[in-house]
Amino acid sequence: MAFRELTMIEIREVLRRHASGQSLRQIARETGLDRKTVRRYVEASEQARADVSDGGVQEVAHRVQARPLPPRSEQRSVLVPHLEPLRKWLCEDELRLTKVHALLKRRGVEVSYPTLRRFVIDELGWHKQKPTVRLDDPPPGQEAQIDFALMGMVDDPSTGRRRKLWALLVTLSFSRHMFVWPTFEQTTASVIEGLDAAWDFFGGVVRCVLPDNMKAIVITADHAAPKIQQVFAEYAQHSGFFVDPARVRKPRDKARVENQVQHVRCSWFSGERFLGLTHSRKDAERWCRDIAGTRVHGTTREVPVERFDEKERAALLPLPQTRFDIPHWTEAKSTPTTTSKWGGPCIRCRPRTSAAPSEPVWTARWCASTSALSSSKSTRKSLLEAVVPTPPTTQPARPRGPFAMWIPSWPVPASVAPTWASTLSGSCRCRFRGHGCGKATSSYACATATATTGSTPCVLVRSTSRSSTSRGSGGCSRARSAPRTAPIRTSSNT
Repeated sequence: MAFRELTMIEIREVLRRHASGQSLRQIARETGLDRKTVRRYVEASEQARADVSDGGVQEVAHRVQARPLPPRSEQRSVLVPHLEPLRKWLCEDELRLTKVHALLKRRGVEVSYPTLRRFVIDELGWHKQKPTVRLDDPPPGQEAQIDFALMGMVDDPSTGRRRKLWALLVTLSFSRHMFVWPTFEQTTASVIEGLDAAWDFFGGVVRCVLPDNMKAIVITADHAAPKIQQVFAEYAQHSGFFVDPARVRKPRDKARVENQVQHVRCSWFSGERFLGLTHSRKDAERWCRDIAGTRVHGTTREVPVERFDEKERAALLPLPQTRFDIPHWTEAKSTPTTTSKWGGPCIRCRPRTSAAPSEPVWTARWCASTSALSSSKSTRKSLLEAVVPTPPTTQPARPRGPFAMWIPSWPVPASVAPTWASTLSGSCRCRFRGHGCGKATSSYACATATATTGSTPCVLVRSTSRSSTSRGSGGCSRARSAPRTAPIRTSSNT
């Protein structure tokens, strides 16, 4: 039968009372201990002739509490010769324990599954929980951890069907103040939209964002040199923070936001009925401010919103002066015929062969479209920010299509330092297809690279062969009337 083991203070009290002349019955009554327990410790002290000093108390405790281990059972003794195969199967091959149990049966080892489980836990430390080392909190305003979490299914009034609702969680590592942004997508635009709302909620921007390796932010995960998505890298530069992704399959790198997932799902989402995405976002902001922010945090033992107001709000970076205009980047390979898509319309860039060996041939490399360059909902302007010359060829020249060229009104990036050749009118041909073709002829841009002659950045517009003549002519007319700083140059067959 198991018996109670006394602490050092309790053993000292029993020995002190026995030395003062109290009986076993009186010691048990006044200390609340069992009389048989008191007798064991008193007899051990008499055998060791121990006093109430630290050494004497330790000697008495060792005599009573140090008991030999029970002998191994017969089944455990059968498993001892198979310790090395068990270590290989579980630690190196990472087999499931049920599979290991089946392999042992093939070798003629008959043991129960519970016995095998207890044996590998005691001898190999299999599935033993590793000790948790708590890291110190970063300085105020230094770090925010972000992650997506699946909340559940909600009704989407815009589509009339049920959809998965995700939540972007943003947790400040110092104060534990948090922000929740519901969304139906996990795109880069959704992340940027959620972070903008979080910065507005907090009243400032942190210096470092620690995200998960989500594809919306990280293209290639690497513990030393991760490759950040280009649009998000531009957003980080615009907002003024750095990006430090967590390691792959290391949730403890962002434990402060991981621990909030279950709390958000149970306290905010469960049992609620939302009337759309706008309603859920307003309710999530209210919950973060009035419920999650006013509770006593289990680790810091402080109220997050009070800790944030007192110590962290003043340490945040100021909000950006303007909203980030999300570009849509894509890369076009340098091939004779390459097709890329941005928001619907399709652009085909083809290098034109030249009869003159000295005339450069141009191919598109990088393309971007932003909402600031949009002329309508169905048409986006695309600015090719890098156009590189390819070696000239002596093949016969292809006939040139109608086009118009003018100076763009928006600034061209200085990194490409555009200088155009005087014969650029025949060096690149772009065909624009898609809905809104007539408008596209006055909105799409083929821009900027380096040639051997010329210094004026120009924009080339060509009407599509699939559009009507009136629509193409209307686009060229709008192109000619666009703001410019230099005369329009057109070819003879425009």
